[in-house]
Order: sequence, then C-alpha cells, then structure tokens
Amino acid sequence: LTKKLAVKSKLLYHKKGWVGTISNLQITDAVGNNIALLELTDKYVFDYYTMPILMQYNFTAKNWSLLFNAGVYFGYLNSVEIEYDDIYNEPWIDPWSQFTNITLPQVSNSNLDKTFDFGLIIGLGLSYRISEKLSIQLESSIDNGLFNQSKNDLIDDWEYRTYSMPITFGLSYQISN
Repeated sequence: LTKKLAVKSKLLYHKKGWVGTISNLQITDAVGNNIALLELTDKYVFDYYTMPILMQYNFTAKNWSLLFNAGVYFGYLNSVEIEYDDIYNEPWIDPWSQFTNITLPQVSNSNLDKTFDFGLIIGLGLSYRISEKLSIQLESSIDNGLFNQSKNDLIDDWEYRTYSMPITFGLSYQISN
C-alpha cells in the first residue's frame, strides 16, 4: 500500500496441542475387581493449515526494518493424534497381566474436533534487506482462536480454543516497485 504499510498473507503449517492428565483412572480385571487407580498423561497434537491476512507496519532504518503485524487467520484442521503414556511399563501390570486386557485408543482425525478455525493475530518481526527486492525475515506472533473447537458438548461443557506462539523465518521478494 505504502512504503510503511502493507497487506500480507502466507500459507503455514502449524502443530498445536497440549499435554493433559486423566486422574483417578480405575483399572479392573475381567471380573470387575479393582487392580489399580492411576493418573494417565495424554498428549494431543493438532495439525493445521493456516492462512493469515495481516496488515504490516514497517519502521525502516537503512537495510533493517522492525515489523508490526495485526490481522486474522483462517485454519483447517488436517489431523489429530492423541498419545497416551506407556502404561504397560508400570510395575503393577506384570502380576495382573494374565487377568487384564488393557487397551487405550489411538485416535487420529478425531470427529470430536471442528475442522475450521478462525482467530486474531498480533506479531512482531525483524527484516534485513539483502538487495533491492529480496529480504530475510524473522517473526513471532500470538495466534488466538476465537471459537470453541470441540464438537463434544456432552462432557462437562468441554471446550477449547486454539492458541499458538509461532516463530517464522523466511525470505521475502518484492514483485513490483
């Protein structure tokens, strides 16, 4: 738009997720006898394709620029993976192995999560101009999802929103003057 103000977009791949703990998980044998009460750690990994649309303001001195970004992003959930602790290494499993059949689901492409994400972005970066049309950039941002991503309304009003703090490194080429 001007030398200091620009509109910018890019296609990104983001891994988002969290680590959680399931407390008071009761393990029983095939007859229903209590074997153990444990905590189970699980890891959720969400793979998103995102496209931000940003307004960028540049403070320039010689070949260096300080960049401020603000805008929105659109995201598409590509896959979901849930990983659990390896509970088979727990010492209480061995004596009961002949009586138990412990299996935990490995989930991918969960039908419990919405596939579309939308949120706000604010970011800061640094750019160095290598030539008249080519520059190298390092940027960081805060991406904050605005809507509940869970389809599951059955468990204690379960909801979550995406949030990430990505760091990007790249090259920028100016197409026109």
